[in-house]
Amino acid sequence: MPIYPLSGTQVRLEKLMRVLVLCALFLGSWRVARWGWTNFTLSDVCLVVAGAILLIQGRANGRPFGELSSIWYFGFAAMLGGLLVGTMLNGDPQRWFIASSQYLFAYVFLPIILMSLDRQLLMRGMLLFVYGVALSQVIGIVTAQFFDYTATFYTLDHGFITPNGRIGAMTGEPNWNGAMCAFALAMLAYLHLRGQIRVLIAIACAICICAGLVVSASFTAIASAAGGLMIMILASGGGRAIKIGLAFVLVITSYVVLGGPLPEAFGARVSGALVTGDLSQAGTFDGRTLLIYEAWDMLDKTLFIGLGVDGYREASSYGVPVHNLYLIIGNEGGLIALFGLVCMIMVALTYSINFYRKDRLDGAVCLTMLGIFIAYSLAIPHMYTRIWVIPLFLCLAMSRQSWMQQPQYIPRGQ
Repeated sequence: MPIYPLSGTQVRLEKLMRVLVLCALFLGSWRVARWGWTNFTLSDVCLVVAGAILLIQGRANGRPFGELSSIWYFGFAAMLGGLLVGTMLNGDPQRWFIASSQYLFAYVFLPIILMSLDRQLLMRGMLLFVYGVALSQVIGIVTAQFFDYTATFYTLDHGFITPNGRIGAMTGEPNWNGAMCAFALAMLAYLHLRGQIRVLIAIACAICICAGLVVSASFTAIASAAGGLMIMILASGGGRAIKIGLAFVLVITSYVVLGGPLPEAFGARVSGALVTGDLSQAGTFDGRTLLIYEAWDMLDKTLFIGLGVDGYREASSYGVPVHNLYLIIGNEGGLIALFGLVCMIMVALTYSINFYRKDRLDGAVCLTMLGIFIAYSLAIPHMYTRIWVIPLFLCLAMSRQSWMQQPQYIPRGQ
């Protein structure tokens, strides 16, 4: 635990900061809990206040990635700089300001906050993130039993329940909801292997999260969840990890063999691709492939001067952004912006590998979070919404504290 200052005010501020961080992580996947239709959520509010307290106390870690922080900041500046040049020449500067502030919050402010916290707090935050995702699925599934998309379209969010029956739950979008389930499942496996969650509670959470995966009807989510668990099993090793993987496979296989009911949207968007291996049957795969082909062809003209933030949407013959983070950054920010993004990815990868050398299980969960993030970066345009990076930075920060200081948690049963 941190050593509290003698001042009563400082003690109260410390306690408030810790409560706010835990609330922010519990609500980390709840994008529906936001101010109007903006991208500023209740979780963000908690993070801003907690970050302000850390700054007041002089405890904010300005070098969140240690010796690699300068490379991280260089990559971030290159990405935003490339987008700025393209926007000033081809786009609307106001759009760059909005996007850059979102990226600044997600990729600079957030890691500074999380890397300033102790391991005990971060471990509790990981537990609460998993609980938040599990509860979100329960809320979404129960709500869908009584309401359809017309009742939730404007009151909760456009994607809370979609016209074809997919459920976005508290993320407000089915594909995003599936991503949170994939992140949470890997975290849940880690927490169980660390002895931080009781078996019955872990099983209950796993059931809720797996149900959320099914009702989100996202092939990318199913593939990411399976791939994430596979990375956890292979990277962490040990009999317990293998048993967890076998248990998931056994449950899912038994459900399918016994003819368990599946949502119509899942059958239309996911089942065909899983059974036949034909990705053209996976949701909107064909449409997204056309966008990728178009974006790849456009790179020849945008390598040096990009189209600017949101410029791809206007230049595309389809009128929508390409669902690939690297192609959207490359087309809108040019080669400099793309190089900056790759630098940031490499910093996270190097950091994760270093953790793996020091603690196999910590490194495994970091590599898993990064793997899921990269998988979605190939299927999502701009990724400045905090739900994409909270799981990654949370695990990186927690693992960093495991070798920066003595462990700040006590496994159950000890």
